[in-house]
Amino acid sequence: MAKGITLVLAVPAAAVVTAPSSYAACAEVGNVYYSTTQSPTYRGDRDTRTYGRSGGTLTISLGESVTTGGSITGTTSAEAGVIFAKASVSVGVTIKKDWTSSVTRSYSWKVPSSQSTGWIEAGHHAYKVNYIKKTIVAPCNVKTVKTGSIVGNTSAIQFTHS
Repeated sequence: MAKGITLVLAVPAAAVVTAPSSYAACAEVGNVYYSTTQSPTYRGDRDTRTYGRSGGTLTISLGESVTTGGSITGTTSAEAGVIFAKASVSVGVTIKKDWTSSVTRSYSWKVPSSQSTGWIEAGHHAYKVNYIKKTIVAPCNVKTVKTGSIVGNTSAIQFTHS
C-alpha cells in the first residue's frame, strides 16, 4: 500500500486574490450587475377619481379601466426593464412601468359627516425599487456605477379614498 505525501505550501497573503463574494469569477470583468430593494407603494389613476359631499356614497364600478404609469427618471427604458425584472423575481409578481387593468370588483365609500368633501380613486399596487448598478473592473474589483430609484406598477388594482 502506497503512502500519501502531504505538501504544505506557503503563499504570501498579498498573492491571494479573492473574487467578489456576489460574483462568480474575475473572468466576468466588464459584466454589469444590479441589486435591488423594493418597498410597496400606490400609484393612482386620477381619471378614476370621483368626488362627493359629506354623507354621500361614492362608487367605482366594475369594468372601469385603470391606467397608471411608473417613474424611470434618470435611467433608460431598457435599464428600467432589467431592474423591474430583478425586482419582480424578489417580490414574486410582475412589475413594469405602465399598466392598464380593468376593475374586476366595485368599490364604495361613504364620505363621513365630519368631512365636507371626499373622493375615491382606483390605481395599482406598485413598488418603489431602489437599485445599485455595479460592474466588475480589472483586476476583479467591484465598482458602483450608479444608484437610484424607480417606481413600477403591478396588475393588482388598489383603491384609496380621502
